[in-house]
Amino acid sequence: MHALDALIQRWRDEGAELLPPESAEAIHAAFRSAGHNATPDIIEFYSAFGGMKSSDGQILHVWTLAEIRHQPHSIHGVVFADHMIFTWAYRLKPLSDSVSGVYIDHFDDAAPVPIANSLESFVERYFTKPSRTYAGNAFFQEP
Repeated sequence: MHALDALIQRWRDEGAELLPPESAEAIHAAFRSAGHNATPDIIEFYSAFGGMKSSDGQILHVWTLAEIRHQPHSIHGVVFADHMIFTWAYRLKPLSDSVSGVYIDHFDDAAPVPIANSLESFVERYFTKPSRTYAGNAFFQEP
């Protein structure tokens, strides 16, 4: 994920507190404890950095494995990030053995809405246009 490397550098430049990378074993264990499998894209993501201590400049907080381990199981996937102190959350749910889709969850009566067909696609969009990852009630689907 080239965009992930660039995003991590931007976060460092902004002074975001990033945690050290995690091992594949720890990532698998955390996602299993949350009720889902960690696909290779998730392993790559958390192998690059271990989440955030606090939010970035766009008010996105990427969860640590400790936070992931302590969430209840959900058929809707695993929360891996939240926006504006949990105004909404982003969930990862495997779409195949190799990739997970990203869903936005408003914690209302509606099911989470798919916004990216891969974690890589989500990272790319967030890196290039963070304010367009979500804006108002408009969801930005894959082209």
